[in-house]
Amino acid sequence: MRMSSGRMAMSALQRFLAVYDVCPPGSLEDADTFSAFTAESDRFHDAIDEITDEVFHILFNDVGFLQSFNKLCADYIEYAACGEALTTRAGRLKRTAIPVWARLAIFHRDKGECRTCKKSLAAIINQLDTERYDHIVALARFGANDVTNLQLLCEPCNLVKSAGDVPVSRLYQKAIPR
Repeated sequence: MRMSSGRMAMSALQRFLAVYDVCPPGSLEDADTFSAFTAESDRFHDAIDEITDEVFHILFNDVGFLQSFNKLCADYIEYAACGEALTTRAGRLKRTAIPVWARLAIFHRDKGECRTCKKSLAAIINQLDTERYDHIVALARFGANDVTNLQLLCEPCNLVKSAGDVPVSRLYQKAIPR
């Protein structure tokens, strides 16, 4: 006998929730039970927070996705009225200082290497080059001051990129050099 799409969805949801120890399998019988459960369950909301963190971690490491996402955001920023406190006379977002936590997150994600030329920017290896935290979508192109719109570049690559629309490098650090 074939299950209805509603029952298949509920079954899939129960298996999914079991992975996160939200509820025992089979305890949510119908949509009303599920609705009541989600409204009252702290564990359900904790699981949603855990899933959100996991999804962010996966997407934060996909710089190609982040560039596409931030270009989409830039299209909205260009036509949004963000107010004089946040924008320049040209209507772009003002540059803000990048917080230490964001610098550490970007340095960690980019493995201490320039995203363009792959030069090491770790002070242990290379004390001469300085890192630049670059907006993937430049502020001049309505990019945002957001950790998802930052990448690590060396000074020469940052100067070449300037405010240009340059595709991000999708290369990853090699674990074993060839």
